[in-house]
Amino acid sequence: MLEQKKIQRNGHESSSSTSLSFCPPTVLRRQAHSRLCICLYSLKTNKGHTLAVDLIPRASLSNFQQGFSLIELMVTLAIASILMMVGIPSFNESIKGNRLTTNINGLFTSLNLARSEAIKRNIPVTVKKTGAQWESGWTVFTDNTGVAGVKDGTDELIRSYDAIPAGYTLRATYTNFITYQPTGISTSGSFVLCQNGTSSAPAANTSKVVNVNSVGRVAIGGDTDNDGVPDVNDGTEITSCTTSPFTS
Repeated sequence: MLEQKKIQRNGHESSSSTSLSFCPPTVLRRQAHSRLCICLYSLKTNKGHTLAVDLIPRASLSNFQQGFSLIELMVTLAIASILMMVGIPSFNESIKGNRLTTNINGLFTSLNLARSEAIKRNIPVTVKKTGAQWESGWTVFTDNTGVAGVKDGTDELIRSYDAIPAGYTLRATYTNFITYQPTGISTSGSFVLCQNGTSSAPAANTSKVVNVNSVGRVAIGGDTDNDGVPDVNDGTEITSCTTSPFTS
């Protein structure tokens, strides 16, 4: 298409006939600082001069965002790997601690339930294991008829509790059961919950203790020396997860 164009040359304007057409795809110009290939206009004047005009103004090139270099990507991945190595062990320990707390809270709740029911109903209430060991589960029932520690006669089941997850042991100074009297009193003793329990002393932060005092009140065992191993009623640290009375 022909048209008249004014071309600025050495400070003077001159009128000339020009032909304007898009350049073929092979005519590309690479802008190094923007990594962008730009097609040019091919502009010819009637005097044989050839001019080139950018399809995209140079001023707009700064608006294009550059990608990550390989070095930047490698540094980012290295930092992410370090953070994961530091954070994952702590996260795992937190999960283990939460599981211990969840399991011991179930026992703690059942003992408080038995005591409150004994006082409310004004009859003895028993908490008894349902298997060979306490980790197999336990039941709470009224125990005012028949044989003590056995649900018989008109004894009523109040609640039953499932076995705790595999990998944990739950043992007690109570061989088979603990009974609360109508006054809320029971014999004192302790329950010991351990992760992967053995006859040796538990590792730090892998065990919990529930203590029952002489008036039947229940409490989570403390840790007097803050070494991650809990204490029984008399303040002695447990030295075993499976052998009653759990202290040497």
